[in-house]
Amino acid sequence: YKYVPKKLLDRPKTGFGIPVYSWLQNDLKEYVYYYISEEQLSKHNFINIKEALRMRADFMAGKKGYEVKIWLIIMFQMWWNKWM
Repeated sequence: YKYVPKKLLDRPKTGFGIPVYSWLQNDLKEYVYYYISEEQLSKHNFINIKEALRMRADFMAGKKGYEVKIWLIIMFQMWWNKWM
């Protein structure tokens, strides 16, 4: 308690958010376009290509609410490319 106030140390743990939206809009933008492309999605028959491309277009146009779905599709696509 000498250097940090007691109220900061003696409180319940709190989580923190991950800036997925910002990452996918900026630093990871090339992943969005690469992995959510007709070429990549047509390697299997698990994801509706038309719907995924629509979500990508809406997301890249700034519509929020798709970031988790976009993230999960990219993670699946990366897994598929590595292991299948």
